[in-house]
Amino acid sequence: MSIPADLLPEELLKKRVKSTNHLWGWKLADIPQVVAACREQHYAILTARPCFFLPDDTCELYWKKTCPTLKQAGESWEQYTERNSTEFLGLIGKIADQTDFVKEAMAFRFLRDKKASGLNITEYLYYDLDIYTEKSYFQFYNNLE
Repeated sequence: MSIPADLLPEELLKKRVKSTNHLWGWKLADIPQVVAACREQHYAILTARPCFFLPDDTCELYWKKTCPTLKQAGESWEQYTERNSTEFLGLIGKIADQTDFVKEAMAFRFLRDKKASGLNITEYLYYDLDIYTEKSYFQFYNNLE
């Protein structure tokens, strides 16, 4: 996440889970609340990656990341964050509906072994979101140039 954690409402922070790789994620059911808070505070969500946060390792399904379109020329920050939140919810819903996460998880030997041992690995599925304020968004993209 790219914003200071204290900028999100406390009730959302309590729902986050920290991975062994120091990523923070939310369950899919919590994502609409996170997006609503971002919309209200004019934050943008640039990416979300489904990840399995197990106590002894983290596996990111980076090839399944969700990326809403970037801010367009002439679009105000408020217009962008409004569009971003709507677009993001649609994209994350599509990924969640169309992805067999157990099948995707089998790309990792660690998760294959966990599943073979009887563990329900989907209980450990979270989404790591990259959330930006207007200032951090432009700092990030200015550093790429």
